[in-house]
Amino acid sequence: MISGQGSDNIVVEWNNYAGIATVVLVREVCGNTITSTLNVDLSTSPAPNMAVPSPVCEDETVTMSTTTTGATFMWSFGDGATATGSTVSHSYVAPGNYTVTLTATYTTCGDTVSNFANIMVHPRPNITISTPDPNIFCGTVGTVNMYVA
Repeated sequence: MISGQGSDNIVVEWNNYAGIATVVLVREVCGNTITSTLNVDLSTSPAPNMAVPSPVCEDETVTMSTTTTGATFMWSFGDGATATGSTVSHSYVAPGNYTVTLTATYTTCGDTVSNFANIMVHPRPNITISTPDPNIFCGTVGTVNMYVA
């Protein structure tokens, strides 16, 4: 017990203990000893769930979300950008493998817990469309067969 002995309020320091703790309160009332036992769940808050699509294309707007409740959320996209909220959108401007971090701060207890997911960003396709004879468009346009190079 940190403080509060002999008063209506007590402060207990758990020292990073996780699990079920038992608090036993013993008090004297009118010459009688009364003992009360209370179990306190000191489990850590769960990591937030997250939906992160992968793979995606460079410059594509990607939506990421969590259905975890009772918390505020900070997203870090692995490329220096961040956002807040349970559903966010982001575009990656360069291909690569990024680690997305979702940090939840639970409003009831103040716990901060993070979860991670990888997202693969593929380069934007570079498509060149050409005709076998570029001069074909100088006259009447007929049937043109085109191909992707």
